[in-house]
Order: sequence, then C-alpha cells, then structure tokens
Amino acid sequence: LKNIPAAGFKEVLRGFHNLKHRREEYLLALKQAKKERREKALKEIEFAEEAFLQLDMGFQSLPIRICHNDTKLNNFLFSKETGKGLCLIDLDTVMPGYIIYDLGDIIRTLANPVPEDEQNLNKIGFDLKMVSSFLKGIKESNLQLSDAEKQAIPAGVVLMPYLHGLRALTDYLNNDVYYRISYPDHNLDRSKNLFYFTQLAIDKRQALLNLVEEILVN
Repeated sequence: LKNIPAAGFKEVLRGFHNLKHRREEYLLALKQAKKERREKALKEIEFAEEAFLQLDMGFQSLPIRICHNDTKLNNFLFSKETGKGLCLIDLDTVMPGYIIYDLGDIIRTLANPVPEDEQNLNKIGFDLKMVSSFLKGIKESNLQLSDAEKQAIPAGVVLMPYLHGLRALTDYLNNDVYYRISYPDHNLDRSKNLFYFTQLAIDKRQALLNLVEEILVN
C-alpha cells in the first residue's frame, strides 16, 4: 500500500486513534459517571490527567499513511513450520493514520509479557530486548521511514497504551457498554494495566530513542 495515496481511503472508524476525540469521550463519561465508579477509578482518573500532560504530540506533523490501525500481536499470522510472521489479519480498520500508531501498538503488545487485563501489576514489564529485535526486523524489512517518523516511535509507544487505557476507563465510567467483560471491574483492570504500562513507556522513552537511533538511524 506504500504507493497508494492515503486520500483514497476513507476514515472507517471516526477518531479511532484521535486523542482529542477519545479525550472528549472520556471527559463526557467522567461527567456522567456514577459516583461509585468515579470513586473506584480515582487513581486511574488522576493518572489519565497526569499522563496526558506528558504526551509528545509532535508526531502530528508526520505524513499520513495507509495504516492497519490494530496491530496487536494476535492480529498477526505466523508459520507453524518456521515461526516467522506471515501477514496481518483483521483488516476492517485499514485507513489513513500515522505510522507510529501501528509501530506503537505492535510494541505495546510485544514488550509487555502479560495480557492487557492481567490484574497483578507486578507481572507487567517492558522488554527492551524484544523492542530491539522488532526494530531490527523493521530495518531488515526495508520499510521506508523518514527520520522524523523514526524519531517519533517512542511517542507512539507511549501514546498507544495510553489511548487504550483511556478507552477502557471511559467504558468503565460508561457502565461497560463497548468492551466485552468477564467480571464487573474488567474494564477498570484493563485501564490499570494499560496505564501502568504507559508509565513504564514514559520512563523508557530515552532508552527507546537510543535504540531507534542505534538500529534505524545510524
């Protein structure tokens, strides 16, 4: 798709990764939420505001590309024989976006050793070795990225778990109307997990940038 103009694709899901749109949804949910849910999610509400101020939005000057927009690990098919990746599936979210949406979402699920609804936050980690291997794979694939897009990868690694965490928190405050849940606080646990990983990504920003420069830039 690299030679196909992004303007030829429609926005299938309005504001899917648009922070302004997701924040507006969140603030409305917060305003309308039941008192009990607001109180139970107080720490996550506080983090949503604190982390929002730390997001690097400089990527908005990057070119718009055709992106998959849902590049979590379980949307990849792998060969049973070789273990190598074959292709991406679940193509209903293909539409214009920033490349760091896709790269950030891949790293979100690669670097964290546990699922996004793991309740034991001590099990959550940020595996820089996995990120390093992924970036080397990007280099070997000959994916053409501008220097600005490469430098913006750490911003995407912070943004994507934050966005997913904000969406889970929004759904919790809205009484769980979007995501499928298996127990009453499932969405709240998702937001705790994703926000915890967001903080790890914030803490690893310089290390991520160092890896990008070492592997992709130099």
